[in-house]
Amino acid sequence: MKLIDWGKILENKYNHLLAGEILLMLIYPFVEALRIEFPIMACLFLMVLIPALHVVLPFKAFVSLMSLGVSGVLLRILSHYGVFPTEIEKAVIVLINVSFAIFLLLVITILIRRMSSTKVVTADTVKGGISVYFLIGTLWIFFYQILLLIDPNALSHVTEEMADCFYYSFATLTTLGPGDIAPISVHAKSLAILEAFVGQVYLAIFVAQLIGLRLDKRRQVTE
Repeated sequence: MKLIDWGKILENKYNHLLAGEILLMLIYPFVEALRIEFPIMACLFLMVLIPALHVVLPFKAFVSLMSLGVSGVLLRILSHYGVFPTEIEKAVIVLINVSFAIFLLLVITILIRRMSSTKVVTADTVKGGISVYFLIGTLWIFFYQILLLIDPNALSHVTEEMADCFYYSFATLTTLGPGDIAPISVHAKSLAILEAFVGQVYLAIFVAQLIGLRLDKRRQVTE
């Protein structure tokens, strides 16, 4: 009896990724309400990404990429326990967020390239596209956090940094337009514009690709 059906995993490699992202979004408010400073969400997020990346990447590339993500988590845990001197703690936190941003940027690039190479539209392809959209919003969370570390007044009405960056990023990505938090500095305004632009362009290209593949398949069938 097989413990793991690798064939099914390879065929539906984005199932758990999308499900994990939705689950993380649902439990995030409860984790924040507990006021736990230990980076639980970062650890869970990394665990959600591992299986999908393991399937789509060669082993060496997978190990290299995961080393970057794990390093960021470990640095955050060490920072949580006060290992770093106070005078360099802020610089370390900036470094942690930069490492996570680079990690996510690489993950997004890899997944987009993987989906762009597909020749057939499946439910798994659609799930992968939605998963990447979620990752784009997550990437900007770290961009806003880095900006706030450099300029605490870059965004208005930020009382809880992580929670507010989470809310502001996805509200901007979906062009919902939050009325309570607003960009103040020119860098914050540029980041918000860029996120809204990237989000809409990504959706347009992704939908166009799906339609193109569908039409191509229909043309092949009729011929």
